[in-house]
Amino acid sequence: MLQMTKVTRNFLLIGLIILLTPFLYIIRYAELSGDDFTRAVMDINDFSLNYSDWFFTHNGRFINGMLSILPLYGGNMFKVILLINFLALPFVIRILLKRFFILSEIDVDNSVLNISTLILTFLMIIQLPLPVEFFYWISSMTVYSFSLLCFLLFIYGLLRVKQNMKNAVLIAALFSLLAIGNNEIFILLNNYITFVFITHFYLKFGKFSGKLVIIQIVSLVSGLLVILGPGSKSRQSNFEDGGNILGSIILSLKNTVSLIMNQFLNLGDILVLLMIIFLSILIVYSNRSNNLMRSINIIKLGSISVGAIFLIILTPNYAMGGISYNEGRLGNLIQILLLLIFFVNILNLCIRKKNSFSFFLKKTEILYFVISMALILNVLISDNYLNLFEDFRNSSFHKQEIGLINRVENLKHTNESNILLKKRYKSKTLDYEELTGNKEHWYNRSYTFFLNSKYNLSLESIIVVKENNK
Repeated sequence: MLQMTKVTRNFLLIGLIILLTPFLYIIRYAELSGDDFTRAVMDINDFSLNYSDWFFTHNGRFINGMLSILPLYGGNMFKVILLINFLALPFVIRILLKRFFILSEIDVDNSVLNISTLILTFLMIIQLPLPVEFFYWISSMTVYSFSLLCFLLFIYGLLRVKQNMKNAVLIAALFSLLAIGNNEIFILLNNYITFVFITHFYLKFGKFSGKLVIIQIVSLVSGLLVILGPGSKSRQSNFEDGGNILGSIILSLKNTVSLIMNQFLNLGDILVLLMIIFLSILIVYSNRSNNLMRSINIIKLGSISVGAIFLIILTPNYAMGGISYNEGRLGNLIQILLLLIFFVNILNLCIRKKNSFSFFLKKTEILYFVISMALILNVLISDNYLNLFEDFRNSSFHKQEIGLINRVENLKHTNESNILLKKRYKSKTLDYEELTGNKEHWYNRSYTFFLNSKYNLSLESIIVVKENNK
């Protein structure tokens, strides 16, 4: 067993907490954006009407439809929700890791579990192509970040089913329904993973697991509700290249190869890979149990993982006719799922090839040094951290907040009905979408409608004519 000194443990834990806290802190500067403006003026008394309109004309995401028309946008309520969402991520990762370790018969103390949780949270953040649309924009958060949490809890439930634990079926089925009903990217993924569990159970015991079959049925029905929802067909009509199943399959095969082959070609990606490798070694050699750790055949797990990546990409490719897997809010989700897939495969590899890394049993200080150096280097070259540091150095968050306050105050007291604005100051981290120069753009119309409803104004149009701080 690898012994972790108290100093080393505290150094890593405190360092990780310090690195993550600024991303939590800036939630105080979060603001409404985009779709928020339309949803913020919805009347909860019209919930049924609004939900019906959502499902039949806007989108088949039947769970997200409920979340989107709840009164979550008034005052600082949305900031509280963003805060809870951010804190939920490491919490869910921790309970999932703990369940996975128990299933694999890896017995580590809480310090290793906590360090593993925070490192994975850290890696997720630096991998995000666009943090503002994962943690700080509530409409996007409900679709992507919340769906990820539900997916992780769905996996947690499946692991509990595998261990015949109480309420496991309910947990897995409920969170599969929530994940699928909130984001269609999980339709194929959840059903695929459940099918893999069912197949494994059948090959091992020669019969089907009734519990897993129930979860499969719930996942299938949830997916059909999204796919067949009238709103889904309406939404797909906005993408002329969407709906081509053969073309989507071919494109997704190309994307899968490209995504895997190009994932670790730059220094930042290589450092992420190093962090995953040495975190996995730390976990394996921190095992306190004398039992043989459980693992999966490397080729089988790798093949299953490639299939999962393909399905993750296939769904949006079919819906939209093509995607960018490393940009925007969809890129956020894909990159995190890919990170988790790599972590599971590398940890499994380290378990099976434990003797190959026995060097670290005698040179534990080297292991911790490498982890610490990789952590520091990741921070130094990560765009997300560099942007964050620059924003703090320039007081960008405060300037952005003041700019928003001044804009709203000026609009509240103007005597004009058609407004021309300058682009306001924005930070690099909280780079929310800005109003356009087209008064008929949906964003401009939503913002105007929001101001009129909230402050009882009579504004007709608002446009942005030039940039102010770039």
